[in-house]
Amino acid sequence: MNRIGIGSAQFGQKYGINSKEKIKPKEIKKIFKYLYLKNKKCYIDTSPTYGNAETLIGKNLNKKNEFRIITKTIPSKSRNINNKFVKNLEISFFLSLKRLKQKKVYGLLVHNVNDLLKKNSHLLYNQLLILKKKKLVSKIGISVYNRRDIHRVLSKYKFDIIQLPCNILDQRLIIDGTIDKLKKQKIEMHARSIFLQGLLFSDRKKIQKKFNGIIKNIDLLNNRLNKANISTQEAAISFIKNLKRFNAIIIGIDNFEQLKNIVEISPKKLPFKTYDLFSKDINCVDPRFWKK
Repeated sequence: MNRIGIGSAQFGQKYGINSKEKIKPKEIKKIFKYLYLKNKKCYIDTSPTYGNAETLIGKNLNKKNEFRIITKTIPSKSRNINNKFVKNLEISFFLSLKRLKQKKVYGLLVHNVNDLLKKNSHLLYNQLLILKKKKLVSKIGISVYNRRDIHRVLSKYKFDIIQLPCNILDQRLIIDGTIDKLKKQKIEMHARSIFLQGLLFSDRKKIQKKFNGIIKNIDLLNNRLNKANISTQEAAISFIKNLKRFNAIIIGIDNFEQLKNIVEISPKKLPFKTYDLFSKDINCVDPRFWKK
């Protein structure tokens, strides 16, 4: 079942290629009020690194919270994982609970997957297990960007949730079979970046120089959308939901109206092929390379 998840990065900071400002507190209040009416068991994805996002979420959760809250670990700045970092991670987690006004959360994800590949990373993993054993966290997981990271981490440790990128233009993990393998392992999967951080909605003239490697794919997609009379938003959501692989779809929003439009979309079978829209240009489909 594809539950909608709200990515809260833009609650506390500018986020995404088209972002001009943070979402205003009044808009956030409207968003939560709407979610309680329409989609009570959705996911709320956050992190202590998203500015004051956790605090704003905490202010808008009711006492009988039914949302599945997911937060993340702080990143390590050193080459090795040590006891001091693990202690700071624990402190950060309890601060997250305090800001969120929760006694426990649904999920805790390792934000920087490279932390699990460092020397003594077992100290980090063991701390996650401790928090889970104490029932402060229902599920532990990782946020990843590619197949290599998934393979390297899962060969060492076991996780309940994996948050990964997937969209019409970035089909890497579909084509290489990774998503199907994770599904067979019964790992809860959350699709993120389904709008490629807003790139799918960007003005072609403004992005063609920086994203020249993906312009042909965008043009091809837009031509098919125009012929089928389907919006980019509809197509992006239908594409993910039709895969029937993900437990949740994490979406970033700019305002209340955008959320309302997304929630009310009824996914449909796309009347055109999508497999050839896949871009092989990693510099365009992976936002980590955009600044470069």
